[in-house]
Amino acid sequence: MKTQSQRGGWTENAALVYYQAFLLYEKPEDTLKQMLNEFRAGEIGSNEAIRAHIEKNRRVIEYAVKAASVAHCNWGYDYSQGIDLALPNLFPVRHLAWLLSTEVRLLAEQGDYRTALDRCVTMHKMALHAVDKPLTTYLVGISVGALANRTIQAVLATMPGDVDALQRLKVQLGQVQDAFPPFDGAVAQEGQIWTAITHKEKAQAALLVLGQDDEKFAVSLHGQRIEAGDEAFF
Repeated sequence: MKTQSQRGGWTENAALVYYQAFLLYEKPEDTLKQMLNEFRAGEIGSNEAIRAHIEKNRRVIEYAVKAASVAHCNWGYDYSQGIDLALPNLFPVRHLAWLLSTEVRLLAEQGDYRTALDRCVTMHKMALHAVDKPLTTYLVGISVGALANRTIQAVLATMPGDVDALQRLKVQLGQVQDAFPPFDGAVAQEGQIWTAITHKEKAQAALLVLGQDDEKFAVSLHGQRIEAGDEAFF
C-alpha cells in the first residue's frame, strides 16, 4: 500500500522532479556560457571552470536523470488562460539539456562512453516529456532531441568500436522515438486549443501574439478581420 507521501508523488509525475532541478540549477555567467558553448561544439577541451560548473550542478543532473526515468509527465498547465497560457518550464528544460550535453562531452573526454550515451538517452526522454498540447512545447521537444542527436554523433566520433554499446543505444533510442507523437497530431491539437479559446474578448491579445513575427499583421487583411470580427466570427 502506498503511503500518503507516495500517492501522486514523483514516481507518478516526472514534472515534480524536473521542477526541483530547475530550482537548483546554477546558471553560468556570460563568459562561462560562451566557453560551454565552445566546449559542446568541440572547439575547445575541458578546463577547470567547465568541470566546476558540472560539479556545482551535479545534483541537478541527478534529478534530471531521475525525472527522465518516470514514464508520465504532467506540467500542470492552466489551459483556462487561453492564449495567455504560461509555459515557464520550457527554458529550464533547454537549460537542463545543455547541461547534460556538456556533461556528455566531459564523460566522453574521460573515456566513460557508456554513461555518456546513457545521458544522451536521458536527453531524448526529456524531449518526450517536454511535449504537451501547445505546439511550442512540441518544437522545444524537437530542439532537445536534435541536441541529443548531435551529442551522440560527437560521442561516436571519438568512441572506440563497441558493438554491445551501439546495440543497446539503438534499442533505447527506438523505444523513445516510437513514443514521440507525430507532428500532424501536434498541429491538430494546437488548432483545437485555438478554436476553444478564441473569442471576441481575446481579439487584441490574439493580434499581439500573431504580430510578434510580423509587425504589419495587425493592419493586414487577416488582422483586420480578427479585430472587426463579431461573435459569429469567433
